[in-house]
Amino acid sequence: MKNVIGVFAASLLLILSSCGGKPANPLVGKWKFEKMEMAKTDMTSNMRKSMDTMMKDSGMADAMDTMAKSMNEMGNAMGDLGAGLASAFMTGSTYEFENDGTLEISVLFTTSKGKYTLSSDNKSLTMTSDGKDQQFTVTKCDDQNLDLTTADNMVWHFTKDK
Repeated sequence: MKNVIGVFAASLLLILSSCGGKPANPLVGKWKFEKMEMAKTDMTSNMRKSMDTMMKDSGMADAMDTMAKSMNEMGNAMGDLGAGLASAFMTGSTYEFENDGTLEISVLFTTSKGKYTLSSDNKSLTMTSDGKDQQFTVTKCDDQNLDLTTADNMVWHFTKDK
């Protein structure tokens, strides 16, 4: 009976010790930048609410609604253009995260070093390079894909570099 209890206690200790500690950092490794996407805007519904309140029964609300839709389309097209240019510039760049909190960023022909901190819940990331902080929300991180979202909803897509 003592042997059974001893084996059980040792097994339980082994299981508990292997599960304890801080989980592995999911960012560690080299990530290749793939593309950037801008968030789509929708001014139409907000503008429509304002126009309905201000110009009831005047017929102007429909005209303003049409104008807002056009502005919305133009704003999204410009955002897509900007994201396309940024993606073209950044495509092929690599971000290498080390377990010690250091970071190496290679963009075009330049490599810079920096630091990063990842929140304990693996959702908030701060990268510091060249004295500038960049804040991101980690919206996706698995074995092959990493998506980082900026405060203004720009999404940076990465794949694991082999």
